[in-house]
Amino acid sequence: MSNNDEMKINEEEIKKICNSPELLEDEIKKTVDLEMIEKYSSFLRLLANPIRMKILIILSNKDWACNCEFEAVLKIHQTLVSHHLRYLRNNGLIEYKKHGQWKLYKITKEARIFIEELLKIMEQTSIINAKSKISRK
Repeated sequence: MSNNDEMKINEEEIKKICNSPELLEDEIKKTVDLEMIEKYSSFLRLLANPIRMKILIILSNKDWACNCEFEAVLKIHQTLVSHHLRYLRNNGLIEYKKHGQWKLYKITKEARIFIEELLKIMEQTSIINAKSKISRK
């Protein structure tokens, strides 16, 4: 049997598929929490920038960190670090406390859990190791 034979769908099935978006919507609602998808999508957009992702990974491995640590580890200028820290703070992923002239940052509990789960998924799907696999080609 060829792929074309496997792909054949009779006209009645096509009408059923194309004329029942409400059935599909009902099925989606049964299997996923649409509000949760929106929340996680927003979170993933925040992580789309590699600097923010690295900051959150660093914070997920520490209780507190200061600006100078991010500058040293990420090898970027203080103003860029501050920009990304402010962005993460304004979106509720990190919090800070002031200690004299220093600001110490920590990841929120919700963000820590999400980052830990995301890293597990990335490891399981070999996304983290993709760079080494690509460089061998």
